[in-house]
Amino acid sequence: MIVDDASCELVALFADLDAQKLFERLVERGQESARQCVRTFRWRSVRDPRRDPVWSDPVAALRPFLALDIRYLIVWDHRGSGAEKLSTAESEARVFERLEQAGVQRDRVLPIALAPELESAFVPVWDRVKQSLASRRKRPVPNDREILQAARRRNPLPDDFDSALAAAPKEVVAGLFDVLQLRRSAVLYEGLGDEISLPRMKTHLALTRIAETLATWFPYSPRTNP
Repeated sequence: MIVDDASCELVALFADLDAQKLFERLVERGQESARQCVRTFRWRSVRDPRRDPVWSDPVAALRPFLALDIRYLIVWDHRGSGAEKLSTAESEARVFERLEQAGVQRDRVLPIALAPELESAFVPVWDRVKQSLASRRKRPVPNDREILQAARRRNPLPDDFDSALAAAPKEVVAGLFDVLQLRRSAVLYEGLGDEISLPRMKTHLALTRIAETLATWFPYSPRTNP
């Protein structure tokens, strides 16, 4: 459960509000007893006002929590972070280094650079994303060709939809918003976090890492999830 006090077992640091709201719902759903993914645990959700450069100095935002014997999850978009000349592994290694220098053991840290960005997590659940957002407007689910055409009005993208979605998921999602005449907001991302399939999202490499690490840190037991 998300808490606001110091009695937490994990602090999750996000670079933007969309990611924060999406992951809050995903992590909370993972603690439901019926899913048996992880046990219930107390955690803080924190957003770094500096946004994606969080990878270069995670200590600044996490400093109030570094004296606690807890775990740390740090999530940011690789694209736009200033680390594009590095691989995701290299930028994640910088987070390990910074926190180790601050006295945090490596096995208590999980840095996640989302490549190219947060919306890549929607690729395995794309049909459900379309259905969920279309239902907000009480409209038929748009087809991918229509979405791609809308997205290409803003940005140069590949002609093939699957290629465009893989290479530029944020731009394709923006095209979906345009078709549905929706204004992008963290509220919509929070709603998606409640509705999209957790098992299907776990086929995304970064989300697999998060799910597996949380399961290691907070293993499920019927005794801890009454």
